[in-house]
Amino acid sequence: ETFIHYGSVGSTQYVIDEPADGKQWHVMGMEWTATVINIYRDGTYVGNVTDTNAIPTVSHHLSIQLDAYTGSIPAPTHMYVDWVKVFQM
Repeated sequence: ETFIHYGSVGSTQYVIDEPADGKQWHVMGMEWTATVINIYRDGTYVGNVTDTNAIPTVSHHLSIQLDAYTGSIPAPTHMYVDWVKVFQM
């Protein structure tokens, strides 16, 4: 899942559900403009946020997070990141 947090406390969010096999490598992408955040997995569009109240207007940083909650994912759990590319147009 992709979470777009916004608001003053960060608990307000949009969730883009994109079920994928976590045992396989995937390429994730985000296209962020003033009017839309598009999310892609393996080159395929999976969803967007168009609520301009939720789209940041200031610079942000990359956050890669694995939430392995007890009971939802068998332990031990690992996430491997091969590469990251961030660019500005």
